[in-house]
Amino acid sequence: MNDPFVLHRCSMLAARIRSAPDPVDLACRLVWGRPAEPAERAVLDDFARRQGLEQLARVLINSHAFVFV
Repeated sequence: MNDPFVLHRCSMLAARIRSAPDPVDLACRLVWGRPAEPAERAVLDDFARRQGLEQLARVLINSHAFVFV
């Protein structure tokens, strides 16, 4: 899932959620169709803080939960 098309979509998702009051929650709802569980949320918040929203989008889109939606 590292095709240029997917990477572009991750960039677009990051741009869409960047101005949201809670970008991690919005990203999970958009990609997974549900909010993150508390344990997932803690990990994703930390990851987004360290790596940025574009990388968070890549993680969500490459996740098992997304692939089997």
